[in-house]
Amino acid sequence: MLGSKSRTTPARASATAGSARTLFSRFWPRPGLAKEVRMGHALGYASHLGLALVVFGGVYHIEVFEALLGVSWPALPAAFVNAAACRCSRSR
Repeated sequence: MLGSKSRTTPARASATAGSARTLFSRFWPRPGLAKEVRMGHALGYASHLGLALVVFGGVYHIEVFEALLGVSWPALPAAFVNAAACRCSRSR
């Protein structure tokens, strides 16, 4: 029969705590690579933050969410969303 072997050792800690620790440890580079990839990480975070501001703060996107899901929220000012869009597109 295919499958994995049954575990013979008792669990050492909570699976939830271990998965959360693994997830959040991946947000930052390993200590040995921190200097080499610092700019890449900063640009990646800036790009994703700008994308989130455009998607969730733009008037037209909010109207699409309202039409599809029936939920709406106040939009961000157009100048702010445009600045986020420019920042998002330039960080690549």
